[in-house]
Amino acid sequence: MSSACPRSRTSDTMATLMIVVGVLMCLATAYALRGGLFAPRKTKIVGMDLRGLAFGALSVAAAMWFFGPLFGIAIIIAVVIHEYGHVAAFRVAGHADARFRLIPLMGGVAISDTMPDSQEKDFFITLMGPAIGLGPMILALGLSGIMWDISEQAAVFLSTFAVVTGALNFFNLLPVWPLDGGHMMRVIAHAFWPPLAYLLAIAMSAA
Repeated sequence: MSSACPRSRTSDTMATLMIVVGVLMCLATAYALRGGLFAPRKTKIVGMDLRGLAFGALSVAAAMWFFGPLFGIAIIIAVVIHEYGHVAAFRVAGHADARFRLIPLMGGVAISDTMPDSQEKDFFITLMGPAIGLGPMILALGLSGIMWDISEQAAVFLSTFAVVTGALNFFNLLPVWPLDGGHMMRVIAHAFWPPLAYLLAIAMSAA
């Protein structure tokens, strides 16, 4: 009994620290993506992208069907945050037409009608997909630690979301094409020796 209270206080302290770190990381990411988090004011929406809505609805349904409601919703939110990081970075780099689409059972994809005009912008756009999820992941993990006594279901969802987001980021950072990690490796290789970038692309595609 005497050791339970100190452990509880330690857990609360760790949870609070993670919440603070998570909030700071979210603010830092928002600063890095300033100007790109929201669509330009001049953007006009003409009609509805019925195909995009259908793909999005099908993605949500498929995730909930195959992984269960809790895990499925966590996956969808993690994927949306990840792809939105790419879209916001695209906008920062001057691509006002950037958007993303959910793909059933495969995640999502961020697209623009034009390619980045520099290797630096290409790297930034690729990096911000995984980077934008770090703050929410740590924040959710910290919140889950203090939510058990309030709502066990909410705590389970927050911890599930944190694990899913971490797994998604880890997977996407693997040095395999066409994942973000493989793309960034090719950009770095191109900066030092362009022929190496093409060799890496061939090797990663073959793998």
